Amino acid sequence: MQAVRGKRYFLAFFILVITLLFVSAEIILRGKGYPARSKVKERVPFFELDSVLCWKNKPGQYYWPGPQDKVTIWLDTSRAVQPEPRERKESIVMLGGSYVFGWLIRDQETFIWKMQQEFPLIDLRNCGVCGYGTYQSLLFLRRLLASGPAPVLVVYGFDSSQEERNVASWNLLSFLMQATDEVVDRKIEDYFPYCSLGKEGSLREGRINLHSGWPFRNKLATSSFLRDLYMQFARMRDTSSAQTVTKKLLLEMNKLCEEKGAKFAVALLDFREEEKSRYIRFFQEGSISFIDCINSEFTLMKSDTIQGGHPGAEINSHWAQCLGRYIRERIMLDK
Repeated sequence: MQAVRGKRYFLAFFILVITLLFVSAEIILRGKGYPARSKVKERVPFFELDSVLCWKNKPGQYYWPGPQDKVTIWLDTSRAVQPEPRERKESIVMLGGSYVFGWLIRDQETFIWKMQQEFPLIDLRNCGVCGYGTYQSLLFLRRLLASGPAPVLVVYGFDSSQEERNVASWNLLSFLMQATDEVVDRKIEDYFPYCSLGKEGSLREGRINLHSGWPFRNKLATSSFLRDLYMQFARMRDTSSAQTVTKKLLLEMNKLCEEKGAKFAVALLDFREEEKSRYIRFFQEGSISFIDCINSEFTLMKSDTIQGGHPGAEINSHWAQCLGRYIRERIMLDK
């Protein structure tokens, strides 16, 4: 009987210690900001979920972030490049992320709107989507080319933020998980598309569940912390191959355009000099056309950058001039 009583005392003591450790961990982690709450104070009104792309532009007319900042998304999910959509015989499609879309600037300030004024006989399409990496742009391109005739030219706006998006780095996933924690209707759209290296260096396409089954992660700091710790270590291997994966994706985009009879070019918009040189060598070796639109005078202009270091109207004017030269010299002269 005494032995049984001793075991009960030990079990009670053990439970008490575990409880105290758990409570202490909760208090400490809550003091450090767990469970993580959404950092997104205001939802982007022109986003909607997509079962393949995760999110895409939502057709409509918006005034965001201010009443004078007009954002127009046409029915084909591209951003407006002129007052009214008009179909022309030949088209040039621009793909990319927030630099191409024109984050926090009005329609007429984007470089593609400015280019459309210069080339009124060509149908320019701004298919940039904020937050997209190279892989999501490739998925968009596959859908685009499967749904209609190929454009004359596809230009991918490339900047230094793309690499980590392609491999679903921890920094990116952490933001996405916090930004979508308040979404009630969670379906397949919560699966973020990413790429990794398979056997013998092949490109492997996959998806990550942004809301995997971690119980009470939004209520218990310890659960939120353990989920983040696991995801951080799980993403380390794929993140280390980000540059290799990105190069393979660019080759895939080039190959797809060739198969469909469209020209493909990469527009370098924002890279450090060392990174730019590395990619230029890759483009030359892989026979990928590129347009160097990086000009330190404009790229680093603090007076023309807005929230998050995004370019304003003046840098967009520089890009419009740069890409306009390419179109005149490489596209118009071929006719």
